[in-house]
Amino acid sequence: ADADDDGQDVTVSSEDQTDTATLSVEELLDGEFTVEFTDPDQDSETVAGEEQTFNVSIENVADETGQQTVTLNWGDGTHLVNETVTLGDGESVEETFTVETADDEFIGEYDVEVSSDDDTDATNAIILAERIIEDDEASAGDEVEVIVTGEIEQPVNVTLLETFDPSADDSSFQGAFIDGELLPQQAQLFDGNGTFATFFAEDYDEGGTLEIDYTVTVPDADELGYVDDIDDTFFEIEGETFDIGGDDTITIVDSTQSSLAAPAV
Repeated sequence: ADADDDGQDVTVSSEDQTDTATLSVEELLDGEFTVEFTDPDQDSETVAGEEQTFNVSIENVADETGQQTVTLNWGDGTHLVNETVTLGDGESVEETFTVETADDEFIGEYDVEVSSDDDTDATNAIILAERIIEDDEASAGDEVEVIVTGEIEQPVNVTLLETFDPSADDSSFQGAFIDGELLPQQAQLFDGNGTFATFFAEDYDEGGTLEIDYTVTVPDADELGYVDDIDDTFFEIEGETFDIGGDDTITIVDSTQSSLAAPAV
């Protein structure tokens, strides 16, 4: 093969025939790409181990076709997602970046940044505490166990507040644990109106799995839920207040009420 200024000469031959053609190689330029998160209600608040998605608008504002790698950076490099995008001049596209969060992500808020060679935009993601309801069916008068859990860093102040609507027959605190070790509580209030407890985990140098365990006695009512307001139902860690994710329904059997429901997150 011989090269010249206009391209590359390529010769193809067999036993009986030889042919030569010139291939032109067009250089693909970078363009100029702007990036912007587009969906304020995107699925970026989940419990650990679930997917989070981020919609990003990408536009080539240059007067030439370009190709760039656009990168989503979740949690200062904890997760990196790359997409190679080719756009003509003035063209735009919306890409969805998906992050597979790990089961051991700490509860809290994380920085998320999307960047091209020319532009950046920022948003945040949240890992929520998870509510696990042990029984998915119950009758009026039954005690149902509820666990609020997640990974936390130490030392840390933690407060849990869950408010029932209407009031349950009763609720009872069973304990708070880090990696199975019982924590002393600073304050608590567990009754038919709801559950409240606050803890200070000061004797742990590393992160661990927190579990707050309580029971709620199901009343004979149309339904029993958690007040869907961040002031009344929340998980607070180091002064930052978050919703609670996870299970949200217990089916009531042999009763006039149909479900025990927590607000969906």
